[in-house]
Amino acid sequence: ELTYYTNLAACYFELSECDKCIEQCDVAIKTGRETGGYDYVKMGKAIARKANALFKLGKLDESLEAYDEAMLEDRSYTIKEARKKVEKFKKERDEKAYINPEIAE
Repeated sequence: ELTYYTNLAACYFELSECDKCIEQCDVAIKTGRETGGYDYVKMGKAIARKANALFKLGKLDESLEAYDEAMLEDRSYTIKEARKKVEKFKKERDEKAYINPEIAE
């Protein structure tokens, strides 16, 4: 069942074991696609949880891609807002990286 692996992934995420969280999300996604009774909301949640773990690891581009994939499954407000948060963080990080104090003076 997809929910079992998604809940297991949530536990790993709370323990800050993001790599294990991502592994369990991948198992959940694979399980959800292989078994019958496809549930778009649960699938979106599993992919969004993976995206959140990728964000926590600092893999922003991969996280945004995963959020995009999650929104194809379930276009919920929560997923949209989480994606906006990652976009904002990435934009701020890129702006800070662009600023060169030596040239500014």
